[in-house]
Amino acid sequence: MIICLTETWARDDIHDDVLSLDGYVLIIRKDRKDTCMGFGGGILVYASDALNAEEDSDFQGGNFNQAVCLKVKTRGSNIRIVTVYRSPNSNSANNAALEQIIRSTCSQTILVGDFNYRCIDWDKHVASDSLGRLFLEACDDAFLTQHVHFPTRKQNVLDLILTVNPELIGNVRTTGSLAIATIA
Repeated sequence: MIICLTETWARDDIHDDVLSLDGYVLIIRKDRKDTCMGFGGGILVYASDALNAEEDSDFQGGNFNQAVCLKVKTRGSNIRIVTVYRSPNSNSANNAALEQIIRSTCSQTILVGDFNYRCIDWDKHVASDSLGRLFLEACDDAFLTQHVHFPTRKQNVLDLILTVNPELIGNVRTTGSLAIATIA
């Protein structure tokens, strides 16, 4: 099992041992440095002790400020899991950098995280503002399928699971404040 967390608020003064989880290894920690006094943002990615997982050093996040990539070695290939936190206050350069990440997604990649596009109606596949439309276009250009079909914050679907290959995802369900996806 892999646990990808966004908006962790982890800071330099919080040591890894405080963030430890029994049965899991903290593989990736990316504290957000560009916030007020270090609060907000941040990504933590854990992998079960039983998995062969590591940070993907080849991942090119470009100028996007909150994305990391985990590589899980499986029976014949590697699955990449990119965890994203996009602030709702992202500027156009950051949004464009995320669109580049989206467009470069390969068939063995799963994108997860808090994308914060409130204006997208995923059931109808439409967006009510230009930022959302650009993001949808990037997803369409990369042939991505969105797998979360329930609200993740109020009535919005802000937390997404995106793949080119839908067979990588099994069951997606909510457990209250958390969404759980089974990787097929």
